[in-house]
Amino acid sequence: MIRQRIRRWMARSILLGAAALLVAGSPSIGQELSKRDQSRVDRLDKMAASMDEVDVTKKETSGDRQSDGRRQSKVSELKFRFLLCTSGLINDDKDGMLLFPMQVSGFTSTLSPGVKPRRRSGADLVEIRVVFTGLVGQDTPQAEIKLPSFKQGSTFPAADLVREEIQKRIERFLPEAEIQGRQRRREKYLRVTNQTEQILKVFVHRRTNRFDPETGYRWLWKPAEPGQQPQVVSIDPGKSVRLKADGENSEPDSEQDASPVTAQRVRIWAENEAGQRWPKHRETDLWLVDKNPDFDDARVYYSEQIETFERVFDPQPGPHVFTERVLRMANKAPQPLSVSLQYRTTERGLAAWREAEFTIPANSAFEPKDDYGMRIRASRIRFSAESEDRRYRTYQTDDLWLVERVDGRRAYQADAIGQFQYVFQPLAAGVDVATVTTDSAEVKDGSKTIGRVRKGEQYDVLQRRGPWTRIAFASDGKPVSGWVLQKHLKAGRDAPGAPPSDSRQRFRTTRTNTELKVGGAIIASIPKGQAYDVLEQRDGWLRIEVQLDGETRHGWVRSSDGTVGPPE
Repeated sequence: MIRQRIRRWMARSILLGAAALLVAGSPSIGQELSKRDQSRVDRLDKMAASMDEVDVTKKETSGDRQSDGRRQSKVSELKFRFLLCTSGLINDDKDGMLLFPMQVSGFTSTLSPGVKPRRRSGADLVEIRVVFTGLVGQDTPQAEIKLPSFKQGSTFPAADLVREEIQKRIERFLPEAEIQGRQRRREKYLRVTNQTEQILKVFVHRRTNRFDPETGYRWLWKPAEPGQQPQVVSIDPGKSVRLKADGENSEPDSEQDASPVTAQRVRIWAENEAGQRWPKHRETDLWLVDKNPDFDDARVYYSEQIETFERVFDPQPGPHVFTERVLRMANKAPQPLSVSLQYRTTERGLAAWREAEFTIPANSAFEPKDDYGMRIRASRIRFSAESEDRRYRTYQTDDLWLVERVDGRRAYQADAIGQFQYVFQPLAAGVDVATVTTDSAEVKDGSKTIGRVRKGEQYDVLQRRGPWTRIAFASDGKPVSGWVLQKHLKAGRDAPGAPPSDSRQRFRTTRTNTELKVGGAIIASIPKGQAYDVLEQRDGWLRIEVQLDGETRHGWVRSSDGTVGPPE
């Protein structure tokens, strides 16, 4: 009975379909196709011939244990085949079409001891059409698989398996065609979400399938092979972005982004402003598409639209060990300051010197940022700066460390990364300026060398004593003072005399063992209740004059460690 039905259906379908294709589909008399379009028509015919090869059988046996302890097994089978396929041009010879019948059948049997077997089965014969809109005359034809509903009794996704066989042949013979509607997908969009409290810099290599007119479809890494320059995305805290197609540096975008990228797998990792890293999947693939057992464990899925895979970066609980600090620079002068900065930082696990140039407005603080909008963090820096009347060259060639050395290692433990501030001091009114005239000269604090100055650098003169000149200096980014031999300097005008003692402020310690510092070094511990002349006040620090071992020394104390007032 079924064979008679197939014969009658085939005869009617083939005669009517072939007639329609021949009458409406053959090129019009006198019409000449271009070389490209003739190639497409020829390939359409070859595709039609290949459809006759489709004869698929899928069988699966599975079992599970029921709540009553009995074992239940299930057998499912699906069969389908494409019969005689015809092809031709339609719609004024602009579109192409394939027409063929499909025979399909299937069953599912459930077996359980002591229970009557259950069987579900079905069979059908349907007509399938594949229409190629714009096959002639357009650069990119549109392919639509017109698959009707049909009966079958298996547990397999029969419609998707049928589409798979058709899609494979479209990709083989007409790869330039874009398939519309539900189809096999091998890739997904990638969404990246930053759940941390800092800006996140995300690095991505993606494996994607691209069509080339010369070679067809091929898999390749974008924007480059792993180990080379990745795509970089900067994401604000709490934000989410879809990776964009154009450009290596994507910005946060909306769901309506017209050009998101797709990938089957990626290499992806991240770093934040604090230098914390999320290295997982930097050296191993993160698959965006799972294995599909219905398609022999191939990494495919069927859907109307491309799905989205989300990679979420969550906070890392502290405390952490840091080897860098975020850099902040303050310009105390009334003129803008142009800064050329070199900074040693770690990115993608590699430490390297990087450069930045920026201008700090007058009387302002500034946090320099890199090209991705993240605050610059570093273990050490070198820099020079210029304003209308000052030049700063102290750390042009010497390193200024942003992290102190503790137990032989420049590192510290904290819940969050620390900050280092360097202050550019202004030219004080009425103060002599000393210009270094020799290639290099030592800056002394007593017998200790606290730094070096170089030719062309300028410093405020604080005091002169014999062959020595005391200058305002910086050590580890903190204001200090030191002595330089006068022969290495040239002063523009005489330094002012010291203020009379009755006009000086006095600092009296209220804390036991107040630390007296020069730079980051503690040079003395001052008992509670002692009073000293205040020579200078800066940002919560006081420079005072003390007597140590019969020698006059200057150092810095915290203003919070005592009280400041007039002499008693």
